[in-house]
Amino acid sequence: MFRKTVATVLSGHGLITEAAAHLGHANESITKKFYIQKPSTAPDVSHALESLVSGR
Repeated sequence: MFRKTVATVLSGHGLITEAAAHLGHANESITKKFYIQKPSTAPDVSHALESLVSGR
């Protein structure tokens, strides 16, 4: 659990390469696939969608 938390926090700050290195991975693919937790909710894009409908 701690490894996933560290990877997720570092990833949230744009430090995926550093997260992979900290976990001892040769590259980012393993870190991305198994350690970085995906957001449980979708970002709020309602404003962008409303602008499509209103033509702005």
